[in-house]
Amino acid sequence: MKFSFKNLFFNIIMLVILFSVAAPFVGATAAGIGCGLLFGGSFVPNLYSFNGSGMAMMPLQKEIWETDIQEKLFPGNEFMEHCIDNSAYVDNKTVHRPQAGTMPGVQKNRSQFPAQVTIATDSDETYEIDPYTTDPIVVQDFDIMQLSYDKRSSILSRHIKVLKDRIAKDLLANWAPSLSSNIVRTSGTADATALAKGATGTRNRLILDDFAALKAVFDDADIPDDGNRFALLQPRMFRQLFTIPELANNFNQNLTSLPKGVIRELLGFNIIVRSYVPVYDNSGTTVKDSQAISATSDNLACVAWHSDYVDRALGSIKVYEENDSPVYFGDVLSAMVMFGGAKMRQTTQLGVGAIVQQ
Repeated sequence: MKFSFKNLFFNIIMLVILFSVAAPFVGATAAGIGCGLLFGGSFVPNLYSFNGSGMAMMPLQKEIWETDIQEKLFPGNEFMEHCIDNSAYVDNKTVHRPQAGTMPGVQKNRSQFPAQVTIATDSDETYEIDPYTTDPIVVQDFDIMQLSYDKRSSILSRHIKVLKDRIAKDLLANWAPSLSSNIVRTSGTADATALAKGATGTRNRLILDDFAALKAVFDDADIPDDGNRFALLQPRMFRQLFTIPELANNFNQNLTSLPKGVIRELLGFNIIVRSYVPVYDNSGTTVKDSQAISATSDNLACVAWHSDYVDRALGSIKVYEENDSPVYFGDVLSAMVMFGGAKMRQTTQLGVGAIVQQ
């Protein structure tokens, strides 16, 4: 129900008038009881506005909407679950991640005592999360929407769709490496079937040797090969692997989506296929912003990571609303999500890698 202060003020004036008229005849107590009953039975309903069907209007339940956004933010972007969730370490806009200090040394047949003592000191590594806001939308049938979950969900889905799409793209860019030592370039034959948006010409195909080189990047850094390595591929780059007969036969035997978005495993990497992947510029080491203008020399990338070496952090979620806007003749709604993510080892970039087209 939408409360009306105008009606409340009118009803109070009417009660004062009625009480002053009735009190001299029936007494103050009886007049008060009568006015109370009259207020409850006749005036209270007038304090609220109703929709055309006669049903009382509910105020915007922003807490419900905010919960809906949180629950629906990640489905469809299952790759985001394969990382450390550092949401609990968000302080306002900053994520504080304690980093262990120097590892202790080991001596064989120690002969000097007492042993040298070192103090374990952890550093506080931080990064900022970003506010993602949707453009406001005017809802002119807001009253009906409040009474129907399906209607509310329909309006919310538009905001959630654009929020999670942008957030997912930016998270992948944050995870993608920029050190040349963590990047492998494609080395197959020239091909023009898998290009970044706006790119022209040809790029070397993705081949099995490239995945073997990516595996070596992880192995050389002692990244655990424990089933938690992931590689995200654009569909057309993934299709290039089917030119390898052995791989084609293996994938075709059981090419179905497994839980968490994983399709198959290749050389220790869980393969995830997604329409959007990070794009690198012609240098092969610079990741482009997801909203950057495309260039003819852009390159698609296969981004790989171990789930213990990347993170995400979800901060506050807030829904904004302005009821009965005199300018837009309806109720204006928008939403904000605080979100971020980063490599756990931002300097060394351990646990992340990429195969970039060349």
